[in-house]
Parts: sequence; structure tokens; C-alpha cells
Amino acid sequence: MAQLIRTFILVFFISALLLGCSSNQVNEDLTTAIPKESSEKLQEKPANTYLNETENTDAVDEHLDSSKVEQSNTEQSGTTNQKIKYYVNRNYFIKPVNPDDPNKVVLLTFDDTPRGENTVRILNILDKYQAKAIFFINGHYAVKNKELVKEIYNRGHIIGNHAWWHENLNYLNEEDTKNEIIKVSDLVEEITGERPKYFRPPNGALAKNPYAKEILANEQMQRMNWSLGSRDWEIVKPELAEKVVEEIKNNVISGSNILMHDIEITANALDKILAFLVEEGYTFVLPTEVIIEN
Repeated sequence: MAQLIRTFILVFFISALLLGCSSNQVNEDLTTAIPKESSEKLQEKPANTYLNETENTDAVDEHLDSSKVEQSNTEQSGTTNQKIKYYVNRNYFIKPVNPDDPNKVVLLTFDDTPRGENTVRILNILDKYQAKAIFFINGHYAVKNKELVKEIYNRGHIIGNHAWWHENLNYLNEEDTKNEIIKVSDLVEEITGERPKYFRPPNGALAKNPYAKEILANEQMQRMNWSLGSRDWEIVKPELAEKVVEEIKNNVISGSNILMHDIEITANALDKILAFLVEEGYTFVLPTEVIIEN
């Protein structure tokens, strides 16, 4: 009996040893099969977003086709002296057209606007730092605050389209999609004389809506998501503005396309955010100097 037990233990030990070697080999094979990303690529991932989609999630390293920049500069030459200096890659980071440009830059954007007092506060703080931004408006706010839309425009900011009711476009039919997008562009043109050039889908979502993509093409509007979310939409409470400041401080890198909202907590946090960015040597990109890669 004792001999039988010793034999069983010996067999069990040998089996366990063989299994361990096999497992190690599998792990080594898996490790070898998974390519290591460069530190730059790992860093250049969208931070603190609420994107529901998987498209365009990989950072893009290739440089923008110079012909696109030349074409855009030619189109703008009759209306502005500004030239395209930056482009937005497929991961919505801001990249310099000149790869040797040493400047640290960020793009400021505000969603769900205009709402009233907080909009004015945000505009005044931007003026203080001589910063320009893209304001992505919702139609149901804008139709009640037309003078504020005009004020945003008159202060040199860009008006973007953020849909009428902020509906998730992935679930809308053709008619509802048109109402969400085209009505806003019509309203902006009525107020400013110009149709929006940028569109930010509510929640960043439109991959499943072919009607939206067709409308953007017909309207010559470019989709503009973001690469860094301030999380102001999650934190919300005005007295917790310092948390929004910390989100930006902890996650911003050169090229960040920053998402904020036209709400009280953001108005409370914005002065400290911009002061920090200036102190750290960041420049605020002029939206008129940007082209979108895709």
C-alpha cells in the first residue's frame, strides 16, 4: 500500500512539472505574439472619454498629406490671412503640419452650449487668456439664446454643430437624423451667416448611422470628437470644480483636444485650468488654423 502511495505521488509531481513547463511555454508564445507599442503610442490614447464606439481608437503616426493643407490654404486665402498649422489625426489629437514644430499645444472645446450666465463667464475667462475655442451648440439651447450664439461668434470663436436634442444618432432614422443635424446648421447660418464646419456627435456616437455620414459629406462638415475629457459631465457639482482642474493637470499632453461643457462647474474651474496650461508652456490652438485629417 505504501509503495502504491509513493508511486501516485511521484506520478502527480511529474505531471504537475510538465504542466508548468507547458504553461510557461504558452505564456512565452503569447508574449512574443503581442507587439509592444511605443511609449508615445501608449501615451497618445484618449483619456477620460465617454465614447461608446470602437472606431478610430488607434493613434496614427503617419504625417498629413501636404496637398490637403495646400488645398485648404488656397480655399482660405480669400477670406483670411491665417494658414493651416495643425491637423487633427484619426485619434483626434492635434498635430503640427511641420513635424519639427516644438510648441506644446492644446485645443479647447465646449459642448452643450449656449446656456446663459455660464456661457458669458466662460467667454470672459477665454478673453482673459486670449484663448479661442470651438463651441459645439445644441439647437434647443441656441434657439432660445440667439444673441449668445452671435456673441460667441463675434468674439472670434468657432461655432460647431452638436445636434438639436443631443440624441444618440446610432438609433435615429433618416428623418430624425436630418432634424438633429441640418436644423442646427440652418439656425447657425441664420444667426452668423455661416454654416458650421465641424460636427461633434452627441456622446461621440454615429458609427451605425449611414444617414448622418451622408449629411456630413453633403454639408462639408468634418467630424470632431476629442482626445481628453475633463469629466465635468460626471463630477457635475459646482463646488467640486477642483476635481475638474486635477483631471486636466493629470492627463493633458501636447496635442490634447480637450472636451469641456457649458456648465457651472466648468465655469468655476476654467480660470485655474487655463492658468495651469499657460504656466506649463502650452499654446492655445486657433481653431481656424486646424484641418481634420479624415
